[in-house]
Amino acid sequence: MSQAEFAKKADIGVRTLVKIENDEEPVKLKTLRLIGANCRLKQSEFLDLVRSWIHTQLGDLSDKFFIDPKTPVEIRDQESNVISRLVTEIGKLPPRFQNELLKAVGRQEVLQGIKTLNEMYERLRNV
Repeated sequence: MSQAEFAKKADIGVRTLVKIENDEEPVKLKTLRLIGANCRLKQSEFLDLVRSWIHTQLGDLSDKFFIDPKTPVEIRDQESNVISRLVTEIGKLPPRFQNELLKAVGRQEVLQGIKTLNEMYERLRNV
């Protein structure tokens, strides 16, 4: 997509876009909102865009902040249900398995392996 096409889709001026890209003009929140709405970004995509913008505005200070959007209530409730289910299921396991799960939670490679094992298991069951 060309600059002109993107500017038209986002409903911002081509000159404004060029100035922003060349660091001649700061990006305004109003511009981000136009891009988000007119390019039909998902809420999560728009929030990522705003988070990145905030980091650029903070400059050197950005590494001193953890900026994360609030979780919508319904997602938070779903996560809460998952956590309570997880606690219940883990509580049913023998202590030796509970200890192994604690180790796994702290190891990204093991967590990725669990995801891969679950995907393989689901594929094999559906064959």
